[in-house]
Amino acid sequence: MAGLDDYERAGISAHALALNDKAEKYLEQARLMNSTNENVYFALADIYHLFDNISKEVRFLEYYQKNHPKGDKIELVRLRLFEAYVKSESWEQGLALWPLVKETDQYQEVLLGGYLKIVIALENESEADKAAKDLLKIDENNVLALKWTAERYFWKAENYYQSEMAAYNKKKTNSQYAKLLKALDIVTDDFKRSRDLFERLYKISPDERYAGFLSNIYARLDDKEKARYYRSRSGQ
Repeated sequence: MAGLDDYERAGISAHALALNDKAEKYLEQARLMNSTNENVYFALADIYHLFDNISKEVRFLEYYQKNHPKGDKIELVRLRLFEAYVKSESWEQGLALWPLVKETDQYQEVLLGGYLKIVIALENESEADKAAKDLLKIDENNVLALKWTAERYFWKAENYYQSEMAAYNKKKTNSQYAKLLKALDIVTDDFKRSRDLFERLYKISPDERYAGFLSNIYARLDDKEKARYYRSRSGQ
């Protein structure tokens, strides 16, 4: 009669040979027999990753991290767990794990991309700004970072424009007009920053949404020809 050691060895060997159906059968049996072998749980997590069963993948990665914090594969387990948290939109869990994975240089772009998704979802704008800036240092055409930064500049400019115009229309004095002119200089600079980023995005992928932003930006910059051009490509 097969014992725990037999199921562990058979499962780990089958996994190494990519015989994943057999590996799952043997490893699950080993688990049910209360195996504590770290390779059993790493292999199970890997198999369920391949089977696209993210809940089971996370379950066994978390088991490994909790029970084998000094295991041979702990760094890889943490990286995969962070990836799984981002994929499953488990934002708080991903944020908690971030300090343990953020210094992994060889996967810096992927990790920063995941972290940016997390802090955007959790509405931490200052951290999102930092993450996007770091991502663009690694890859100036990183789409997620470009989108975040382009929209940040756009809404910063648009909201400031609206507030200052409302203030001037409410109180049309010389001093308020002078304040409006100064505000428009700031607004123009931010719209131009947003424009440059959205144009880069549009070259990467001519998305209607990018065209919509560009149409609005060029309207604010009083370039009617380009505003019409991008509006015609925005689906509006």
